[in-house]
Amino acid sequence: DFNIIQCAFGGTTINQYGFGSVNFNWVVEQWNNAKRDAKSQGKTARLRGFNFTQGESNGGDNTGDYENALRKLILDYRTYLQEPDMLFIIVQMIDCQTSVVNLSELQATQALVGAEAGNALISKNSGTNSCLDPLHFSQAKYLDVSDEIFELIK
Repeated sequence: DFNIIQCAFGGTTINQYGFGSVNFNWVVEQWNNAKRDAKSQGKTARLRGFNFTQGESNGGDNTGDYENALRKLILDYRTYLQEPDMLFIIVQMIDCQTSVVNLSELQATQALVGAEAGNALISKNSGTNSCLDPLHFSQAKYLDVSDEIFELIK
């Protein structure tokens, strides 16, 4: 069985996903529910990957805070979801997201952290590189990204 738990909310900075936040607690609760449901069916749930598509709301951050917050976020989710080997997949922002201040710096940070052990990067250059508007991927890009994520976690 394969399940997806959506935990993203538009206009949300990375710190609003970190340990102790409402979003973080919601993700942990959803994962605990999924484990309980699997156990009731005689199965063991396993969290194979965590897909993180975020960055627009941190445009303009050139202090290193985004990089530190991203590394802490990864560590916290692995720790509190009790999945130390969980693949953390970072979807890199693409060049047509021109309304994002410091886009190239955010992309570089995503590439840097995505290359670290236990992480993966869906590169800005993979698949279709088109946007719906200056902030969001096109439907074609989301479909390409989802195919790549599926290949990584299967």
